[in-house]
Amino acid sequence: MVIQADLTKTLSAVAAACDLVHLRLQNHSERTAYLALRIGVHLGLDKPRLKVLVLSALLHDIGIISTKEKLELADFQPAHVAVTRHAQRGYDLLMATRYLQSLALPVLQHHDYYRADLDIIPAILFVADRAENLLRRDQYYLFQVDQVVERIRAYRETVFHPEVVDALTDLAPTPSLWLDLQTGNYVKFIQDNPDMTHELGLDELDDIAKLFATIVDSKSPFTATHSSGLAAKAAAMATKLGMDQTKVRQMRIAALLHDIGKLAVPEEILLSPGKLTPEEMAVMKQHTYHTYHLIGMIGKGVESIQRWAAFHHERLDGSGYPFGLSADQLDSESRLLAILDVFQALTENRPYRPPLSLAETAAILRKEAAAGRLDQDLVELVLEHAEELLDPAD
Repeated sequence: MVIQADLTKTLSAVAAACDLVHLRLQNHSERTAYLALRIGVHLGLDKPRLKVLVLSALLHDIGIISTKEKLELADFQPAHVAVTRHAQRGYDLLMATRYLQSLALPVLQHHDYYRADLDIIPAILFVADRAENLLRRDQYYLFQVDQVVERIRAYRETVFHPEVVDALTDLAPTPSLWLDLQTGNYVKFIQDNPDMTHELGLDELDDIAKLFATIVDSKSPFTATHSSGLAAKAAAMATKLGMDQTKVRQMRIAALLHDIGKLAVPEEILLSPGKLTPEEMAVMKQHTYHTYHLIGMIGKGVESIQRWAAFHHERLDGSGYPFGLSADQLDSESRLLAILDVFQALTENRPYRPPLSLAETAAILRKEAAAGRLDQDLVELVLEHAEELLDPAD
């Protein structure tokens, strides 16, 4: 099936993944994008500028790397060092992402105080971001409107752009603005807006998948190259199996995206120095569930990538997670990526052990295959090429 990935939906998936880490902050970036879009339309921005505004809003917080930092930045007036740090990180990530470089400067400036030469896009982002953070999610939004607007207006022209503050003030009496946020209808307003659509080619999707992987792997110094390493191994083995170049690239993208659900897992679990407790393991098991549904947001035709990425902890005997699938439900690509994920993890440094040798890695993989959990033929094929897989070309 032809992939019909949409840029706005794909970046909404990035935003949703980054906001999974804490219930208080879930969907913050999408909600900010909605407020920003409404303000931008009110101010008369043209369609290309509105698109940059929305996409920048979806990615404005990608430079945040910890739950603690995210909660600090939710304060109305966070510490300057936290503001500068995450904005610069976001800028650097976007500048390294070939097709998203136009969003880098708005992300860098989205906490800048008002000045005469400040572009209107980061100025809108700043107001939308702060207004969204002021809303108490456990209270009826229409009861909070006056308080939110009053708080923003108190910093008109000293912190916030006066035209943007005035636009929010003009829009505030419209109940639907706030009810869309409370009910979740803001999602349709952003993702189904024909002015926001942009179909992604495979090159663009690969580039954005690298961004996903970088964000996920930065959660721990021990996984700094986990997704990129797995992607290189998946592409190498797919080539050896005679897959066509389109499928090879799709396997690579699946590997880059396989752990995006880990953005919902607290750092203390990801960095645990020992064996996870049953409770910690229960939390960890959600990551592949989120991976499955986040990739599903990207658009039509990603079903294969979605399966291969999200099924990497499923096992042939039905003992895996999150769906408890069995052998007849797992295609060869899913089986291969599951084996390569184990291979990648075993040969990497971890907080509780150094990298395992090839002999130790082979013994574990063969044991899993003998127990009926991993595909025996594919395990042997991977081990046949083990030495070259340790240092594959990217």
